[in-house]
Amino acid sequence: MTPIEFPNLPISFFCSLSKALKPAKFKALKKSIRLDGQKEPIIMRGGEIFDGRHRYLALKELWDEDEKAGVPPQQRKLPKTTFDAEANKDPALFFYQHSCRRSPDETETACMAIELEEYLDALPEHQPSALSRYRPKRGAHVRPCDDGDNFFGAGTRLMTMGRTLRREAPDLYAECREGRMAMRKADAQYRRRKKEAAAKSVSASAPAATPADIQILYAEALSAMEDAAAKCQKSALVIIDSDGPKSASNDDQAGFVDDMIGLVNLSHQCLTDTGALVIFARDEYAAETVIAIKDYGFHLINWVKWDESFGNTPGRWSRTGRHILYATKHRTNRTFNAAAATSLSARMRIYNDARAGDDGHTMPDVWTDIPKLPANHPERLPGQPDQLPEALISRLILTLSNPGDVILDPFTGAGTVPVVCLKTGRKCLAFEIDESRANAARQRVASVATKTEGEIARGGDGEIPALPPSPLLPLSAPSAA
Repeated sequence: MTPIEFPNLPISFFCSLSKALKPAKFKALKKSIRLDGQKEPIIMRGGEIFDGRHRYLALKELWDEDEKAGVPPQQRKLPKTTFDAEANKDPALFFYQHSCRRSPDETETACMAIELEEYLDALPEHQPSALSRYRPKRGAHVRPCDDGDNFFGAGTRLMTMGRTLRREAPDLYAECREGRMAMRKADAQYRRRKKEAAAKSVSASAPAATPADIQILYAEALSAMEDAAAKCQKSALVIIDSDGPKSASNDDQAGFVDDMIGLVNLSHQCLTDTGALVIFARDEYAAETVIAIKDYGFHLINWVKWDESFGNTPGRWSRTGRHILYATKHRTNRTFNAAAATSLSARMRIYNDARAGDDGHTMPDVWTDIPKLPANHPERLPGQPDQLPEALISRLILTLSNPGDVILDPFTGAGTVPVVCLKTGRKCLAFEIDESRANAARQRVASVATKTEGEIARGGDGEIPALPPSPLLPLSAPSAA
């Protein structure tokens, strides 16, 4: 007696066009077949499964389960198959007509339409499919992507997305093909990949910053910027972080506001046409600074609020935030690298909502993810109570400038801006009126350069490419006010 075995049936190209059932639905199909048997036959064509692969796979799993349970082969369920003459005559047209009745979603529709197009294009001229009549003739007035509307109602935009993914991001297309990702979400992820690749390409093509590109000058900010403006030394980004007056007297406060207005004016002269100005402002002077920004021809793009996360101010609401004013010389012709300013939305980050794309979105103008530096932080230098985190400065520099650009820092303090410029491949011109702070900032930059050289020498991943042993430029004497 011939032993009863489960037939090994290959799955045809057309059957594999439709996406797989989700686990819950497949489990329900298995249960239905076990209780009520196979209701619809599996359609065969040329020895392959043309329609009904899920019924076949469910029966195969039931057969294996019964075999493990010791059920005799005579009592196990075998697949019921049938042959369809129409499927054998014109498989593309038959598949198209049957698939339209299943109401597939837009992603499955687009994937099936794209692969059917490829199938039809590959057919010999003497063996055309009747399905070809659904496609408009391509001519001068018909774009290649317009024929997508004629397959399952796929739509031009989704067809264009799918063709691009199939050609340039096959891994994302496979996710769509298998029903694990929506076409629109895959397209957004692909576009984000392109942006990141473009940003890396720009970084790779730019020369690495060396210590000689970082100048920290012992000088008073206003006079040094006047000198830079007179010599037409143009910068892509000016970052102003001033602590404000050392006393609360009206004269000191009025003098500080006048100095800030002068700095805004000089910044406009020192910036390139596409340059940007960033000012860290405290509550008392933010309004006056914004007025000066607008008076001297800048366009205020963002008024960012940085939440420093901790602090306590008796007698009023605790001051735990700082204003970051972002302005440019031109409203639209400006540098803004979106890849460096992207974060996961709250919908995805907090609620894990599947409707939110994992490609992220441009971060909001309230920053709560970077706390200020506590006293015991490794970045902290002694005698620098208002030292800014490198992560905060990195976000600004990476977003608002390109590798090789010059960054101007009138109040360098702890040297955070020069350090970040060294790590990100930018040049920096920094001023500091306190000689001890200037020396400390130079030592910090030299330490970062030495550390990076050591990592590269050991074969580790350095923060920047190889650095030649070039000394920092010597400090200049402060210019006379």
